[in-house]
Amino acid sequence: MNDELICAFATAPGTAALAVLRISGQGAAQLADKIFRFGPIGSSNSTRKVVSLNGYQAAYGHVIDPLTQETVDEVVLLRYKEPHSYTGEEMVEISCHGNSISRTRLLEACQHAGCRLATKGEFSKRAFLNGKFTLTEAEGLADLLQAEEKQAQKLALQQLSGALGRQYSKINSDLLDFEAKCQMAIEFPEYPEYDISSAEYTQRMKELHRQLKALLAGYNQGKIIKEGLKIAILGAPNAGKSSLLNAILDEDKAIVTDIAGTTRDVLEAETSYKGILYQFKDTAGIRNSSDKVEKEGIKRSFKSAFEADVVLWLVGEPAATALPADSSSASAPEWETYVQGNLPAPKLLQELQAKGIKLFFVVTKQDLSACKSLFREIKQQYAVNYPVLPCSVYNRTEITQILTSLYDYYLSLGDQSLQQNVKVSSLRQYQGLCEIEAILQKLDETAAASLPPLDILDQMLQACLEKLALITGQKPDEAVIETIFSRFCVGK
Repeated sequence: MNDELICAFATAPGTAALAVLRISGQGAAQLADKIFRFGPIGSSNSTRKVVSLNGYQAAYGHVIDPLTQETVDEVVLLRYKEPHSYTGEEMVEISCHGNSISRTRLLEACQHAGCRLATKGEFSKRAFLNGKFTLTEAEGLADLLQAEEKQAQKLALQQLSGALGRQYSKINSDLLDFEAKCQMAIEFPEYPEYDISSAEYTQRMKELHRQLKALLAGYNQGKIIKEGLKIAILGAPNAGKSSLLNAILDEDKAIVTDIAGTTRDVLEAETSYKGILYQFKDTAGIRNSSDKVEKEGIKRSFKSAFEADVVLWLVGEPAATALPADSSSASAPEWETYVQGNLPAPKLLQELQAKGIKLFFVVTKQDLSACKSLFREIKQQYAVNYPVLPCSVYNRTEITQILTSLYDYYLSLGDQSLQQNVKVSSLRQYQGLCEIEAILQKLDETAAASLPPLDILDQMLQACLEKLALITGQKPDEAVIETIFSRFCVGK
């Protein structure tokens, strides 16, 4: 239990009907008695005390500043008794009027009474340290506060509810049981009932691999649900990149002209499709240029491509040749080797694939007859390995098909043969699970088709348990804890 009293507003800054201030720590009710008076402003005869209130009991009254004795605001106070509060500590919440002056003066009154301002995420950190939720649930809470789309909100709620934690508990239980059996076999080799047969070893390892595989397989989808699908739009000048972005957003977000090279910098925009956030980057057209600004814009185009989950490579009319088939100049920038004409070069295709970035070809201006034949050519050349989509910005069906194809790609990232009701979206957790899987894989290599030496098996299982404890917070890592709770706002 932390004896230090902290306070902060749980509601966002700005004008509103109400603002809610939190006070947490041992003696929160006593501190509230220094600033809170029961009854309307002007009444001072009440002998009631906040410390006499029951838990979850509210009271109407007003706040005075203990330093100046001035009235601060008319408020409603709610008391929580430990451990039945958000932090697990004694808490008080005071609802005042939601203007900036009332908020500021209420904070000052609390500080004058002996309370300090909370740091970012300190309420939630105290809740974690007091056992109100696990570290994985805390990450779910942080994601919930930042969720911008329905799917992200649902995933965060699922993690906050402990669904992911229950999966970790099952893995932890299986590892503990296996490790206990192993230690018994080491300590009491004379008792056959403690022996671990090759069949038992194989079955236990198979089940551990199955559980880990299911969690790992859901990460790519979980990451997109949490952060959004990052999409870079590339292609030659006048291929229709900005027009496509405007059509997707159904607004004039990007400037569109018939002058090649209109877009010089990266333009970012977001939209939602089936509960998934799509984050688009419209980039500078790729071509040979002596213009310093345009060359920097083209460099940023490829930077956006390598930071994306998906690249939409737009191809316009056949005459839109951006670069020669081969750039042999020693002074040519590296990115010039990424293109051949107005198409991506094999080097770019290989590097995108190595990074797990999906490329779609989008053949634009399908309202023109020349571009219809170009679509057939591109499809014949690339369709075996890459999606090839037709697009006219005047055809809403084709715009919708692009959005649907992107969503289908998101769905394809999950293993349909596995039940993935629970998804990992935290890189920290994903890396920890990969480390556990790597330990088990090493065990498989050590054992080959038989049982590994029991002392090695015992050490490896203990290593897995330690890694899992770091994921769940059972073995606290202060740096990790600080990083997670720093994502919270001050009043959470």
